[in-house]
Amino acid sequence: MAKTQNAFTKYDVAAVAAEPVWLGLGADIRNVTANTPDTTNEDAFYDGDGTLQTDVTGTTEEYTFEGDRNELNTTQDFLIALQQERKIGGDRDVMFRITDPDGTTHTGLATAYNITYRGGLAHEIPPFSVTIRFKEKPVVVAGV
Repeated sequence: MAKTQNAFTKYDVAAVAAEPVWLGLGADIRNVTANTPDTTNEDAFYDGDGTLQTDVTGTTEEYTFEGDRNELNTTQDFLIALQQERKIGGDRDVMFRITDPDGTTHTGLATAYNITYRGGLAHEIPPFSVTIRFKEKPVVVAGV
């Protein structure tokens, strides 16, 4: 695949439901930071040469979205409600879908947290940010 701008990757969220109603997460977002924190175990053994061996024992994907708060943005309203209603645990779960430029989708159950929608300097537009982390390995469907 040729080089493609980040803007051609699409992100959507939905309430957890049998038939999710997807809400686009691109409007008013200027930056997405992807993070894939791994949990590792390191050991060295006497039957080797003492060199540490690293095994990945767990992994996940999380994406932090940053932009401007827009009171007319229904996707932001959906996510902000999770914070305003002080939801915790499974009540913070959402469906999360990433669509690559080639149409490949990555869909799964996720948690929305670190939701920010207020604050800043008096002359600035309030910020909006949220981190969404997959809770399970996403289902990947290849694009065309």
